[in-house]
Amino acid sequence: KGNLYYCIKMENLEKAMEKLKKPGAIKLYLYFSKNQPGYEWELSGKAFEEWGHVSGNTYSSAFAELVEKGYLVRKNEGSNVYYFYDNLERAEEEKKNLEEKRKKAEAEEEKLKQNQEQQRKKLKESMFAAEWFYR
Repeated sequence: KGNLYYCIKMENLEKAMEKLKKPGAIKLYLYFSKNQPGYEWELSGKAFEEWGHVSGNTYSSAFAELVEKGYLVRKNEGSNVYYFYDNLERAEEEKKNLEEKRKKAEAEEEKLKQNQEQQRKKLKESMFAAEWFYR
């Protein structure tokens, strides 16, 4: 809180300034960049609006642009948790990693469902065989 300065890699900032078209999006990029890597916090649109002297519409538009350009990446489908990347190359790499993790989890879930279904079938067959045997 007492830091008067924060570090932003100039190459990343210059690329962001090329990619991001709306001034509000650049402000939001800077707002995210002022945090330490790995820092987790709840984003408050109101806090950003006050910090950046912008409207709610500007905040919403800036947020959407950062998502669209790939600086903000949703953690999971349907989640309201996002990862901020100041570097698009790293963001793309992380997106691929997240997608691989999602696919792996989906495959494991599908395999579990198939195993459960097979166990149900075996149980039904054994119950049928036992019922037939006792008749």
